[in-house]
Amino acid sequence: MYKCVHFGIKEIVSPVVYNAWGEKAWMFFEENILKDLDLIRETWQSPIIINNWATGGQLKQCGLRSNMDEICKLKSLKKELYLSFHTMGRAIDLHDALGRNQKLWQHCYILLKNNKFKSLKRIEKWESTKTSGGWVHLDSANSELNIF
Repeated sequence: MYKCVHFGIKEIVSPVVYNAWGEKAWMFFEENILKDLDLIRETWQSPIIINNWATGGQLKQCGLRSNMDEICKLKSLKKELYLSFHTMGRAIDLHDALGRNQKLWQHCYILLKNNKFKSLKRIEKWESTKTSGGWVHLDSANSELNIF
């Protein structure tokens, strides 16, 4: 079983998932997505935050989410369809630890454009995230669009 070199399981799953599955939660991720995360971290050469709930931070739904996590529960209560790639372990939201999120977005876009990823295929437009401080959303959607 492949486990990320640069990220622990608590960094890539919500507390709900971790409390239910612990270290076994690695099984929910496709190996190549984990390898892509390691590639991003190695080429960025600076700390990246996905989730930081385990160290007292506010980020807890930027990796794998379950139906019991707040975003998913709210959609269900509103009777809204929710098919996020986050619920399938096929999406990740990245944050530069030093707040250089737009530069991290550019870095990931270049990796994507140059076909460096094994599984990740799409990146969310920077404009869609910047009003909330910005983050880099990547996923493995089977899509012709590599930026959405």
